[in-house]
Amino acid sequence: MELLMNKIKRQIAATLLTVMTLQSAAPLIAATMATKVPAGTLVRLRASGTVTGSNSSVGNTVIFTVTNDVKVDGAVVIKAGANAIGTVSSVRKAGIIGSAGSVGVSLTSVTAVDGTEIPISASAVREGEDKQITALIIGLLCLVGFFMKGGEGELQAGSTLEARTISEATITT
Repeated sequence: MELLMNKIKRQIAATLLTVMTLQSAAPLIAATMATKVPAGTLVRLRASGTVTGSNSSVGNTVIFTVTNDVKVDGAVVIKAGANAIGTVSSVRKAGIIGSAGSVGVSLTSVTAVDGTEIPISASAVREGEDKQITALIIGLLCLVGFFMKGGEGELQAGSTLEARTISEATITT
C-alpha cells in the first residue's frame, strides 16, 4: 500500500511540475506568436521631410513615418513612428513662361514591430502653381514676362498619405 501511495505522490508531483512549467512559459510562448498581416491593410503615413522638384532627383530615397499603430486581431504589427521607405518617382522642374513643376513619390515598404519589411503601395504627385497665362500676358507687354517661372511641385514635411500592404506578411509579435 505504501508503494502505491509513493507512486501516486510522484505522479501528482510530476503533473504539478508540468502545469507550473507550462504556466511560466505561457507568456514567452504568447510573446513570440506569429501574426499574419493581410494584404490591403491600411497604413497611414506622414512625410518626414519636404520633397520639391528643385531639390530632388528621380530615385532619391524618401522617408515617411507611420502616424498611428496598425493592429491585427488586437496585436500591434506596425508601431506608430516606424519608418516607411520609398523613392522620388518623377520630377519636373518649374520652367519659363510660367510652366509648373511637379514632384512624385512612391512608397515601397514599411518596418513591422519585428523588423520585417512589409511591401506597401502608395504614391503622390504634387504640382506647382501654373503661371502660364500670367507669364504670357506680362510677356506680351514686356519680354521679361516670358522668363517668369511657374511654381515648384512640393510635398511638404507633415503631409499625410495612406498606403496599403501589397501582400500578406507574417511577423512575430
